[in-house]
Amino acid sequence: KKIQKERNIGILYTSHNMPEIEEICGRVYFIHEGRMIAEGSPEEIMKAFQSRSLEQVFIKIVRSGDFVVKEPGL
Repeated sequence: KKIQKERNIGILYTSHNMPEIEEICGRVYFIHEGRMIAEGSPEEIMKAFQSRSLEQVFIKIVRSGDFVVKEPGL
């Protein structure tokens, strides 16, 4: 976050560690089987999936193969 702020740049960060993603990322993209499933702030995504954490969203995505691709900005 410090480097991002100092240099005013975006940083691409990939991880399956959802608590870490919630803490450090301002924008999140969920991609499943090559399809964009969700895009937005952690709060927007949790709201769209009616979940209390990105971990719950992640579990819903990997357990189901029948998700409709969400439009950017949810």
